[in-house]
Amino acid sequence: PSAVAANFSDHVVVVDRSGLVVELGAGGVPVLSRSAKDPGKPWWDGDRAYFGDDGTVRRMTDTWGANFSVPKKGKQEPLKRVEAGLSGALGQWYLLDPGDERVQVFVPRGQFLSSLMEGDPVDLAQDLQGRLYVLDRKAGKVLRYAANGNSDGTAAAGDWRKAEAVAIDILGRVYVLDRGSASIDVWSPGGKKLVSVGPVLPGGIELRNPLDLSLDASGRLYVVDSRLEAVVVLE
Repeated sequence: PSAVAANFSDHVVVVDRSGLVVELGAGGVPVLSRSAKDPGKPWWDGDRAYFGDDGTVRRMTDTWGANFSVPKKGKQEPLKRVEAGLSGALGQWYLLDPGDERVQVFVPRGQFLSSLMEGDPVDLAQDLQGRLYVLDRKAGKVLRYAANGNSDGTAAAGDWRKAEAVAIDILGRVYVLDRGSASIDVWSPGGKKLVSVGPVLPGGIELRNPLDLSLDASGRLYVVDSRLEAVVVLE
């Protein structure tokens, strides 16, 4: 597996490097599967799961797909790869194309609206207030934005070797997965570091090559590790 996303109804979407995207229901029972050419990280919008497939955004439940373009040098150029994305509180799309080195924002119908930031964004997350969190690997920061796109400061900052993923729990705490040290840092909503876990997790499992993480409404933490070939679940 290479990526994971949990929602608030005990459903989890897992992406495999083979191109298989699977939705698991309660108890880990598969309920849907899709094949993709080059899937990125999945995300949830309520009870609907989405994922990027090359430059197309696809929905798990049907054959729906949408392509997005950004203005460059006087013309519209399609996104080449949607590595991560989110559906905003106001219906907007936040999409991350690694080649653009920024987060692109689109209105609900898909037209380009703005670029949110410029740097080295590698992952996105959203809290219950609709605020957006952007993990900037090069800067070593998690940047926070209000639902209207205005900057809301730095939510977390660390000396990570290779920050890979970010997630927010229902209390607003920030979780950052550092692939380089095979560890997870947890920060308070106010930006104070609370704890660091890994590479050995509670229960004795040792992370070897963690790639992604997600949280559900019950506070369960899901961590994808490609070398373990598993999704590790922490209660």
